[in-house]
Amino acid sequence: MTTTPVKPPFKQSSLYGLVIICAVIVSANALLIGTLVLAHQQWAIRFNTSQAILLSTLLICLILIPLIHFFLLKPLRLEVIQVKAHFDEKTRENQQLFEALDNYAPISLSDLSGRIIYANAWFCEITGYSERELLQQEHNIINLEHQDPKFMRPVWRTLNHGEAWKGEVCDSTKQGRIYSVDNTLIRMYGPDGRPLQYVAIRRDATQAKKNEANQLVLQHLLNTNTDMLMITDATGYITTINSALAHFSGWQQEQVIGQLPEIMSSPYTDADKLAEMQQSLQQGQAWNGRLQNRHHSQLSGSGEPAEYWVEIDITPLHSPKNEFIGCLQVQQDITLTVLKEQSLLLENADNALYLEIVSILQQVLPLKIRFTLVLDCLMRLKGLGRQINGMIKGGMYIKEPDQDQFQLWIVHGEFSDDFMHNEQHCAIGAGLFGETVTAQKLKVSNECFCDLHYEAVSDDMKTHGHYLVPIVLEGNTLGLLFLYTQRYPVEAPSRLNLLQQVSDLLATTLIQEPTHPLASINR
Repeated sequence: MTTTPVKPPFKQSSLYGLVIICAVIVSANALLIGTLVLAHQQWAIRFNTSQAILLSTLLICLILIPLIHFFLLKPLRLEVIQVKAHFDEKTRENQQLFEALDNYAPISLSDLSGRIIYANAWFCEITGYSERELLQQEHNIINLEHQDPKFMRPVWRTLNHGEAWKGEVCDSTKQGRIYSVDNTLIRMYGPDGRPLQYVAIRRDATQAKKNEANQLVLQHLLNTNTDMLMITDATGYITTINSALAHFSGWQQEQVIGQLPEIMSSPYTDADKLAEMQQSLQQGQAWNGRLQNRHHSQLSGSGEPAEYWVEIDITPLHSPKNEFIGCLQVQQDITLTVLKEQSLLLENADNALYLEIVSILQQVLPLKIRFTLVLDCLMRLKGLGRQINGMIKGGMYIKEPDQDQFQLWIVHGEFSDDFMHNEQHCAIGAGLFGETVTAQKLKVSNECFCDLHYEAVSDDMKTHGHYLVPIVLEGNTLGLLFLYTQRYPVEAPSRLNLLQQVSDLLATTLIQEPTHPLASINR
């Protein structure tokens, strides 16, 4: 679409021209009068009234003709040329728009009485009638519902309000085939503002309705299947999930359609595995594997969305022309199986770690070095997570002789200056650590620092968990082993048993150390 530069309107320029012409005429008359007076005084030339009028008229005509041409006729001619060019441009644009629309959809024009006065080739093709058969016919020749006055009442009401009417109608071809169209009716007006004709723009909706029906049938079949099913398109985005998957995962259709399947994934999902699956979806390849997902609404004990494991089988889908159109995912809940496997792996890892700790404590090394090595081993426990500043942390307190408090003896990881200043001593019965010492029982803390009166809070501290392991022998508390963990640490029986066994080993080692001041306490 082109635009033309804005110029002053002709009325405005002609007004300026008239002002100039009047000014010139007045000046010319004044000049003529002055000349006649001068001629009479110097040369005694006298002009009668008729001669003066004739001379004035000739002078005005000589001056007025070029002024009218320059200030009135020329701008008018330019204005006419400009308007004609603008009109021609608009005509070309309208013609191009009409041709584009004519090639896009079936179009018909009708007069005010509803008789067809134009039908394009596409309209003729979809109806099965020739243009000659359609001209001067009413639209009810093809429109079954137009025969019902009740159907047309809201249509005419909308058009009479100057608005376009849009709706779905059921048409019939010349051969009697019924098909659906999305119809748009628009009233067109003439230059006088009165209704001139109607234009109808149709779009065949038969295939769309078939696709909609097929989609409903497909969704019904998916929902009757007890397996958890998901369908993705050729680009890997979700197009539908069945009710089994929606019920189990808590994700509803409207929440996942148009999203990638990873919207259901847990933050702890293996990123490489997820990328491998997504690549298979986009390339139309079969894929099988395990993924860790997250419920949308069901919460775990930590108040966060609960995790679950699924076995996923992905099958590519192809059209009759062998074009890749998407994938079908079949998911099976294997959470219990995975938890059992993880529990077994955890137990084996903990047993191996216990044997390593036994070996360390039997070495002929200074006590503090052996305990430091034990703490290093415990930092490798599975499921501790990575907490403050990305570091795994832990430490050990030792009971001071003849004192009712414990001294911070060993630390592992980076602790802030605030922590090292405030937590050098642990008073019996004070705070989370002190209460554990008094209870002489292993404690698992799920969310530490949620209750601020428990311990000193460092500036860089975040909510975390703890394993708090009192080192007790024959009713005497010799120390306290503390490990930082992620929130809600592992509480498997094998883990708790390992920590208790380590506590017993550390207590026995302390008592057997002849050079350590605590050795005399229980001798």
